[in-house]
Amino acid sequence: MIKSIVEESSLGSPYKSINLKRIEPHFANEISERLLLLHHEFDLPKGLIRITDRKSKRNLAYQATNVVSRMRKGKQYGLFDSNLNFSHNMFQTKVRSVTIHHRVYQLRNSPLIADQSGLTTIDHEFAHLLNSFYMLKTNKNLQAIAEQYENLREIDKRDVKTLKAFNHALIYHPNSLNETVYQSLLKQSGLNHLHFKRLIKETMGTYAAQSTREFFAEAFTISQYLPNYQKSFMSLFREALSKSLECSTFWD
Repeated sequence: MIKSIVEESSLGSPYKSINLKRIEPHFANEISERLLLLHHEFDLPKGLIRITDRKSKRNLAYQATNVVSRMRKGKQYGLFDSNLNFSHNMFQTKVRSVTIHHRVYQLRNSPLIADQSGLTTIDHEFAHLLNSFYMLKTNKNLQAIAEQYENLREIDKRDVKTLKAFNHALIYHPNSLNETVYQSLLKQSGLNHLHFKRLIKETMGTYAAQSTREFFAEAFTISQYLPNYQKSFMSLFREALSKSLECSTFWD
């Protein structure tokens, strides 16, 4: 168990830091434990990812693995950054988190509506993070760009186009984990794209049907929390995910 809700990687955490001080301590520990389990299961790079809670009026929880630009003293700088940010409003307490999740999943017609952990969004955002690091592992061009910005460096207008393309490719590249797994399941289903999307909407909810990106994150979360739901489909999802990670030498 994480003894503190502010944990540095030097103290044994694989994350760069875990800072959930605005969240009720017991629930913050549950979140931290879940994140550690996921990190160890998928063996992401150690010491790169920051976990933070943010003050937000909206119920947002999101990941960000990209090159961000910052302004300092009138100059613009670029830095490769990896964050999992969770809304203080959404995750303030376990009861609040469960209540908000229930409301959201009801609107989305998601099978996750029955979950009482309040942690399902943790897995959803981790799935997005997993996709980003998969792209960095498998695409040497993206890896080279990230390495250029490992340390804060001044940028000019010529960098902007490159950075926008980099950030876009992490999510929407045709060889992304999102797309690879989706296309594998589409092929095995024997359906055309329209009917497959309709199947996703009917079985996994409207949010999962929005894009391959959200499909991957929702399917990942459902496979973690409801392994017996649509058992054959979830089995195919896990197989496609495992095969993609192994083929990419992700764990080398």
